[in-house]
Amino acid sequence: STNQTLGSGRRLTVLPNGGIEIQSLQENGLSLRTIQAASFDLAGSNEVHLHSGSFVLHVLGEQSSMLLQSPLTEIRLESEDPFAVMVGITTNGGMKIICLLGKIQVKSNASRIELLPGELSFALPEGFSRKMNVELSTLMVTANLITGFDKPLPYLKKLRQQAMMQAMRTNKRFRTVVGDVKGNDDFELKVLREENP
Repeated sequence: STNQTLGSGRRLTVLPNGGIEIQSLQENGLSLRTIQAASFDLAGSNEVHLHSGSFVLHVLGEQSSMLLQSPLTEIRLESEDPFAVMVGITTNGGMKIICLLGKIQVKSNASRIELLPGELSFALPEGFSRKMNVELSTLMVTANLITGFDKPLPYLKKLRQQAMMQAMRTNKRFRTVVGDVKGNDDFELKVLREENP
């Protein structure tokens, strides 16, 4: 229920028509929101084991870090400033990561990658896929994780600023949807065709 306190070591399951947002009581803690069928464990301070679904995670404070584990891989996200990411669990047990805010170092046992706002990469047991750019302005109005809650994200204004900055530095655009992943170099892209009036 609203304002209920949860301890570490708890597994939460969100039903297909549900959603949840949780906020750490620590000053430099983590906030997490998920919607429409998801399962995760609160493993510890800024450590979450993601089993299925899609999530938005926000870490406050300077020199911030967070440990994420999926069925097949484990990554650590680090930043000198507060940061936010969108993470989806893929069918092969990896993670699809989209940076929303901050300059993030993402590390695994196999490799590391740096993500800026609007950049997407897949995290797999053998390392990271190449980076792709996702249009933040479109994501902000189409993603249920951002629009599906009564209370807006506390960093929505900063996210809008990042979307404007990204639009100014992006020259060429393709209307596509990035789907699932099968391997380090094999992932789904669906081109959206323009409708003729």
